[in-house]
Amino acid sequence: MTITLLRPEEHFTAPAAGAAPSLRVGCIGRPYTFVDVVLRAPDGSEVAAGEVGEITVCSEHMMGQYWNRPEETAKVLREGWLWTGDLATRDAEGFITLAGRSKEMLISGGFNIYPAEIEALLTSHPAVLEAAVFGLPDANWGEIAVACVSAVPEAKLDSEMLQAHCKPILGFKTPKQFRLLDALPKNANGKVDKAALKAALMKEGADHA
Repeated sequence: MTITLLRPEEHFTAPAAGAAPSLRVGCIGRPYTFVDVVLRAPDGSEVAAGEVGEITVCSEHMMGQYWNRPEETAKVLREGWLWTGDLATRDAEGFITLAGRSKEMLISGGFNIYPAEIEALLTSHPAVLEAAVFGLPDANWGEIAVACVSAVPEAKLDSEMLQAHCKPILGFKTPKQFRLLDALPKNANGKVDKAALKAALMKEGADHA
C-alpha cells in the first residue's frame, strides 16, 4: 500500500536567503491521502518532532492479517494501527525521514545508530553505487558501525572521502570503518545481503585474532 508521497518539488528544502536548497536525504515525504501516520515510542506514545519513533499506520487499505500467523498478526496490528517495524523522524513540516529498521539499530558507546540513515547519506555521494551499514562487536564501544561500499564504475573513492562526506552531518554516528568492495552480495530477493557481509567480516576478524 502507499503510505507517503514526496512530490518532485519537495525533494529539496526551500533555500534560505543567499543559500542553495539542500537535498532531503532519506526523506519519504508526508502521509498519503486517507492515510494516518504516527511515529511512536515502544510504549505507544507519539514521539516529538525530530525524535526517532516507529512508523505506525492506519488506513482502509492496509493489511488485514498474516496468513495463518495469528501471533505475528497480534504483534503488528494493535488497536487498528499497523506497526511497520520501520523507524523514522518527522520534522515540523510533517516530512518523514527513514532512520532504519528497529531490528537493525545498533548501540555504540551508549548512542543509538540507525543504519538506513547512514546508507542514505553514503549513497547521496556521486561516487557511491551501493552501501550497507551494520554493527560489529567492539571491546571499547560495545558495537561500531561498519560501512561496506561499492563505487560507481571508474569513480575515484576511498575511506577518507567517505569520512569527509559523513562527518559534518553524522558526527559521532559516522562509521568507524569503511570497506570498499567491487560489489555487494545480494540475497535471493535482490537485496544487499548484510548477514553475509557481517559474517565475512567477523570471520576475517577471528582469523586475524
